[in-house]
Amino acid sequence: MRGGTEQVSRKSREPEDIFRSPVFGRGSRVLSIAYLAVITSLYVFLVSLLKWSDVTVLPVSLLYLGCISLSYFWNMGYGVTLYRRCSFSTINDTGRGEEAGYSWPSVSIIVPTYKESRDSVKSMIDHFELVDYPREKIHLYVCDDVPDPFDKIEVERMCRASENVIYVSRYSRRGYKAGAVNNVLRRITSQYVICLDADHLPTKSMVKRLVESIQDSSKDFLMFPQYFRNENENNIARTTALMQKVDYVFDRFARTVTNSAFCVTTNWIAKTETLRTIGGLDETTITEDLATGIVAHANGFKIGVIEDALAFGLTPNKLDAWRKQQYRWSYGTFHVARTVFKRYWRYLSFSQVFDYLQCISWYLVGPLSFILYLFPILSAFGIGFLTITNPWLFVSATLGIITFSWFGSNIATLRVARSLKRVIMKQAIGLCVSDVYVKALLDNLRRKRPEFHVTDKTRADHESIKSVLKSMKYHIAFFSAGIAASLYLLSHALSLVSAVDLGWIWYNNIWVLIGFVLTRR
Repeated sequence: MRGGTEQVSRKSREPEDIFRSPVFGRGSRVLSIAYLAVITSLYVFLVSLLKWSDVTVLPVSLLYLGCISLSYFWNMGYGVTLYRRCSFSTINDTGRGEEAGYSWPSVSIIVPTYKESRDSVKSMIDHFELVDYPREKIHLYVCDDVPDPFDKIEVERMCRASENVIYVSRYSRRGYKAGAVNNVLRRITSQYVICLDADHLPTKSMVKRLVESIQDSSKDFLMFPQYFRNENENNIARTTALMQKVDYVFDRFARTVTNSAFCVTTNWIAKTETLRTIGGLDETTITEDLATGIVAHANGFKIGVIEDALAFGLTPNKLDAWRKQQYRWSYGTFHVARTVFKRYWRYLSFSQVFDYLQCISWYLVGPLSFILYLFPILSAFGIGFLTITNPWLFVSATLGIITFSWFGSNIATLRVARSLKRVIMKQAIGLCVSDVYVKALLDNLRRKRPEFHVTDKTRADHESIKSVLKSMKYHIAFFSAGIAASLYLLSHALSLVSAVDLGWIWYNNIWVLIGFVLTRR
């Protein structure tokens, strides 16, 4: 369902908390400790093998140390998140609204739009009309930044057809989405504000559930997970939807335990005065959600989350659209790192600093994925940077620990996806955005301003070979280099050490092949 006024049943679509199973209940603490012990052992083991005395391989050893140290930092964050996840508890529905004499507070729903289709805006208005809430206490603000005057007239006409829908337009796109929200924030008089993306259609119970939850909690901001109506359209949609699901039900749920999760720019509620206290959403960056979360945490505000599926949106379903979205997110994150985070980190708690560093550094997975191709290729051509005195011990220990680490670091994704194939697909298709992260990092270093693109989420066909080749061209280049290194190894006497290099090369190459095949479907 992409439009219309049919309401999605919350009970039929909302999954149980899979992390309350025996494995992910109190047992997750044991699992997280075991995981941390294993990845620490692997890190120490690999560092102990590095060559430091040979000047010719010293740069390679230092580069490898940097790569595995960054990977260890991410894996450590995963283990800590797994440990915290078992302590998460949602905010239950207390039925406050059914109490005699209870008066519902006023609420404004803010929906920023920019070059959205008219059908998308109409679907939002139609679903808003079905929301169960006293009509005199609720308004929908459509913040339209579209530059075309004829589109403005048409969208305004649709809004005027509903008594509780208010059309707001401006002629400057200052601050992009954050600026549009802040433009409305100055004029509203409601006690609470809810922010939604234009494609995230609310369920009938959304507003009452959010209002009751934030009143029953000590949180200043309360977010709820993103679920998607088009997640089974193709493998790009399945991958992007799975990434968002894991981000919420694992990472964000766990991080709220230590008040170190931030709200994205959709699917949250806050007191209007709270948002005004921090100056509204941060307008200095295109990732206003990350920047605003840092400012809110630095000012002592608490951000929480509930499990309920209260709105259903659209996830990126085209390779080009997803790549543009990921460029915007990664560029904005690197920009926040050198501006907002640099300014406020000293006012954050240790857990908050740790988790924000996890979020910021994660986009370095782009350059890291390319650098990791180099090591077995260099080793194959004689630049041996590891001291392997006992090849059998090296193979058995490395394979055992890496296998446990891989399954350990993907257990959350496996529990959410309920399919090993989807876990593999998520990792393989993720290669298609590696070069985007590299470009975002380089553009930040050069202080190059990015262009703003709206993520296209209209119905998609399967990806063409040309588009997949274009997105994976650098991976294919390393794939080719891996083939050349393999042929070089096979042309010489094969030892156990060279067999390790060969296996390492083809481990990387197989992921490229899987990514190429699955991205087209």
